[in-house]
Amino acid sequence: MAADRILDRWYEAARVRCGPRRKFAEEQETGKALFAAREMPELDHPTVAERGTQMREFLLAQRLYQYLQFTVHVESRIINRALELLANGHIEIGSLSSWPIRLNAYQIYTDEAFHALSNLDLIDQVARVTGIEPCRYSFDRVIMALDGPMRVILPGHEHLGQLMQAVVFETALSSILDILPRDPTVHSVVRAVVADHAADERRHHAYFSRVFPEIWRQLDGQTRTKVAHYLPYALRGCLEPDLAHAAHVLLTAGLSSTDAEEVLAEKYWTEMIDTRIREWGRYTLNLFRNTGVLDVPGASEKFAAAGL
Repeated sequence: MAADRILDRWYEAARVRCGPRRKFAEEQETGKALFAAREMPELDHPTVAERGTQMREFLLAQRLYQYLQFTVHVESRIINRALELLANGHIEIGSLSSWPIRLNAYQIYTDEAFHALSNLDLIDQVARVTGIEPCRYSFDRVIMALDGPMRVILPGHEHLGQLMQAVVFETALSSILDILPRDPTVHSVVRAVVADHAADERRHHAYFSRVFPEIWRQLDGQTRTKVAHYLPYALRGCLEPDLAHAAHVLLTAGLSSTDAEEVLAEKYWTEMIDTRIREWGRYTLNLFRNTGVLDVPGASEKFAAAGL
């Protein structure tokens, strides 16, 4: 399999090997935002807008913190959980247990640990400079959305399910990572941290895009059906917005529970969420389509029922 050649220049190109530590200094970029305002429709709601600049800056900071904390958890609890299985030879599917693939898995494992560190470092720096402390954040919702259906649909195949989760995250998040680096309204250090991540993730995306068809080819028909029926849950679990956390942030900012519910209901309706998930997950959906996942009996119906 050609996936092992994707990381041939890892020692020269990986950000953990050659990139500087990114340092946040707010005073150098007056007027820049901590996050892309166009990705936060709640900012334009009259109930939020009338609260003024201080409210807006607080919400932008919290959205950055949530984005960074989400990444920390994804890398350490989802991606590296699966990569450890590959790296240590616990998944024996064809060439996946070969030395090149295992070494590549450890290289990506190292990248992901570095991304988690960089994100946590940026949270600490921004909080110290701005004085805005991060709201309490929990990743448990995502874990339950991923692992709950996995245990039901793939009993006895948890390692395979965890690898599928990594495939989904590593191929779906590439489109999201393109957003912040291209937004000139955002602080350059925030953009740089995300751009560093995106540079590594392009190689990871290519790696998992080649690993997935290798896995798929060697699954028996019954297991293929189970995997195909599980993947819509994995994709939604990866990309669905965390409205519970958004509500918690709005309450912390001073909105009443009624106002917070109204803001989120008016700005995050079902059709809008489904459209964004399909857009963000387009690379992953194309990978599944091209590999034959949607040809499995019942798979198309499962993806359609999930709004995909």
